[in-house]
Amino acid sequence: MGKIDQQLTAVEARRAVRIQREAELRTKEDRRLNDLAQASAPASASWNNGDTSDISDLDEESSAELSDYNPECKSSDSSETQGQTQQKRAKISANEAVSPQLAAALDRTSVSNRDAAYILHAATTTYGQNASGMSFVSSISRIRSKHRTQAAADVKSAFNRDGPLVIHFDGKLLPSIAGGPEKEDRVAIIVTGSTTEKLLAIPKVVQGTAERGIALATDFNKSEDEKQYLYQVVESHRKQYPDAKKATLNQ
Repeated sequence: MGKIDQQLTAVEARRAVRIQREAELRTKEDRRLNDLAQASAPASASWNNGDTSDISDLDEESSAELSDYNPECKSSDSSETQGQTQQKRAKISANEAVSPQLAAALDRTSVSNRDAAYILHAATTTYGQNASGMSFVSSISRIRSKHRTQAAADVKSAFNRDGPLVIHFDGKLLPSIAGGPEKEDRVAIIVTGSTTEKLLAIPKVVQGTAERGIALATDFNKSEDEKQYLYQVVESHRKQYPDAKKATLNQ
């Protein structure tokens, strides 16, 4: 409050000096007009315009000083500056940065969590977001796992089990997920029906049987009869391939 009173006092002092100067200029103008009443019109007009410009300059100076003192202008400027600062400091969380579509794209292109952290950090900085202070690696790993779980739940809920279904197993040698020249023996598990065709999983084969694939397939069946039927399929597989070493599921 004291600072505002000092500013107001200084403005009033300058205003008083300015008013006194204007009065002196007007008195001087009246005196010169009386003395030069018989002078030529161009000379009188030139002199009058010169004094009027001085007065207009004083008026402009007065309006500028009043605008400088106006607290509303200062408050609006400070609020705009504060809003811009808050906008610059707005941080983006990893949950906002990694959408389900982006997580699916990272999985499809086999991008590791550490590589994804570098990519997302550069992307958020490029598009004007503040990514400082966020642990990208751990957050991305957690959010990608969350999106995978949600995607698996959506697939299971949308799976149509009406009508007879046929399970197909097809072994393939595929590149290792960990990278490198190694190959992995994996079994593609496909379920087909009259209106349904779904790839359930491509699990890694441990000991040459399809029991792990059957265990995954049972997740899509809630009926106990369907589960028992799948267990019978495993028994038939054991009879057809007696060299399989993995123990048969027993109930």
